[in-house]
Amino acid sequence: MFVLFAFTMVTTSRSAEAWVQRYNGPSESSDQATKTVTDNAGNVIVTGYSNDGVTGDDWLTIKYSGAGVPLWTNRYNGPGNSDDQARAVAVDGSGNVFVTGSSTGSGSSSDYATVAYSGSGVPLWTNRYNGPANGDDLVTTKYCLAIAPDGVVVAGYSDVAPLPGVTVNDFAVVKYLINLTISLPDITSQPQSVTLGCGDGPAVFSVTASGGPSLSYQWYLNGALLAGATASNHVVNLATPTTAGGYTVVITNAQGAVTSSVAVLTLTNQTLSVLAADAFSLNPGGTLVIPPSAFASNDVAGTCSGTPTELTFLTFSPTSANGGSLAWLPGGIPLWTNRYNGPGNGPDQVSAVAVDGSGNVFVTGSSTGSGGNSDYATVAYSGTGVALWTNRYNGPGNGDDVANAVAVDGSGNVFVTGYSTGSGSSLDYATVAYSGAGVPLWTNRYNGPGNGSDQAYAVAVDGSGNVFVIGSSGRGSSLDYATVAYSRVGVPLWTNRYHGPSNGNDYARAVAVDGSGNVFVIGDSPGSGSDYATVAYSGAGVPLWTNRYNGPANANDYARAVAVDGSGNVFVTGYSAGSGSGWDYATVAYSGAGVPLWTNRYNDPGNGADQTYAVAVDGGGNVFVTGSSTGSGGNSDYATVAYSGSGVPLWTNRYNGPANANDYARAVAVGGGGNVFVTGYSTGSGGNSDYATVGYSGTGLPLWTNRYN
Repeated sequence: MFVLFAFTMVTTSRSAEAWVQRYNGPSESSDQATKTVTDNAGNVIVTGYSNDGVTGDDWLTIKYSGAGVPLWTNRYNGPGNSDDQARAVAVDGSGNVFVTGSSTGSGSSSDYATVAYSGSGVPLWTNRYNGPANGDDLVTTKYCLAIAPDGVVVAGYSDVAPLPGVTVNDFAVVKYLINLTISLPDITSQPQSVTLGCGDGPAVFSVTASGGPSLSYQWYLNGALLAGATASNHVVNLATPTTAGGYTVVITNAQGAVTSSVAVLTLTNQTLSVLAADAFSLNPGGTLVIPPSAFASNDVAGTCSGTPTELTFLTFSPTSANGGSLAWLPGGIPLWTNRYNGPGNGPDQVSAVAVDGSGNVFVTGSSTGSGGNSDYATVAYSGTGVALWTNRYNGPGNGDDVANAVAVDGSGNVFVTGYSTGSGSSLDYATVAYSGAGVPLWTNRYNGPGNGSDQAYAVAVDGSGNVFVIGSSGRGSSLDYATVAYSRVGVPLWTNRYHGPSNGNDYARAVAVDGSGNVFVIGDSPGSGSDYATVAYSGAGVPLWTNRYNGPANANDYARAVAVDGSGNVFVTGYSAGSGSGWDYATVAYSGAGVPLWTNRYNDPGNGADQTYAVAVDGGGNVFVTGSSTGSGGNSDYATVAYSGSGVPLWTNRYNGPANANDYARAVAVGGGGNVFVTGYSTGSGGNSDYATVGYSGTGLPLWTNRYN
């Protein structure tokens, strides 16, 4: 295990400990630091070697900020797949990092090896030196590396062809001439947007960049890689709905990669292929989708340039089959799909997704690691689907670690929480913070007073970047709600626990924060059976109020989601035993001060099981809840119910998938234009479950449905 201490001078004769960082390698075995240097910015770089339990010792190089925050970690395993031991590290004036030491070769004994990294940890090059005897070539001390004005110098000793019975070593000094001023590619001319009519062409997108000599290019359309599009320009021969969209190019050199701005191929007015003599102009935009099957026999239906699409209604005269206009709706068109397979090649399960203000997407969940247990895995994508970074977290117990939730603050920092196997403490909350660029910022664990099972399920962030983590935590033989607050830099602020009146197990399920920083925690708590329990705290952790909801059957009621509107009103939804109606949706509204405002229940037409799992609020205060609801055939359908902010039912939509079997909605979100998007899983025609996402306008009109198999 590496242990790195930093001290702050407080007098001429004393120093104070500023921070300590420890590094424990993947095999829980020997980790030894050999050399530490600092760069001009005060960052600390330490190198040495670390045993991974498979290939023996590997080089290990870690960069920390001057405050002790880990910035990057790189390991190097040589071609012999055996022991490699780094001995020295140096930094040039530009912040590039050079590491040298000894490394087992492929078909040779030990070789000199020298690896260069950029200041951000990107590997730049690797050089190896194998002497004439093909024997041992060893860099042995921390003094054997130096930076020259035009390169880097490495020294050690190297076997020569021996005399009979005698092994002879020579000094061996190697100098590498390098370009120490290499930088990321610099885009000097961005690709430009193009507007064409459908069926016209070509559209040419081009980019110019400096930072050679070896620049490579890869073009993307709406975040999806375009195979073979690897030149500095990309030509679209024919403009169609499938080739329209946002084009970007990623330019790469030895220092790293940069992404161009988005250039959009836009289609102008199209000609609609219609029935009989009806002729309309197809214009981008619109609000209301009318699929062809919905038109009367004397009205219009058709496709755009042979590509099947639904039609968006702009204006239509019910008295004239020849009046009105229609538009092609770009909404709901798949933009990109990304998959992640973890290093263990086992189950990888997403639990949550969040989006920052720039449109970057952060996905988290549990992923099988190389040892067979699950780790947190968090993957970041740009808004166009380009993979940005992946971080994994394996807790100190080296057991199962399951991420359940993710949130993003206004600065783009990412906070992931869940539960993690501790070292002697069963399951603990574990919350990990990353910068928007994927740099680990801090990790905090919470082990409750019972030293038992503590499982975090949700996280929220307020406008100041404070982080609130909730879940269930053991105390004796029962579980409590446990809410833990951290500052944006990971300092614990307060912890509150809620133990319900029946002295049983209380399960916190969700958390929301209002514009004033007040925190609302919901879940289910034993009472008359199980009841909804909503607990409110100020941002400073002061308990404000607690409300419980017991449904009409005086039986089990399970809260599952919470949302807050712009006025601070709180909306709690879940499912509740009805009086003779099985499970019903139950949505309860409170003012920010805890005053009950209204309660609405939804019972499906078949009087079966209705279970809601998600709630969202739009800018006008309208409330949308979704979940699964028994349909007329006895199987579950998506059911989405909209209420006004005052509780008036606005509309209800149901979705029954193509197999006429079970369909389970699990999440809902509201777009900037007020459209409502519902997703979950739905039985497909082959009998297995698919993703199914349905878009509605804010007034409940179906816009589009997409399925992913």
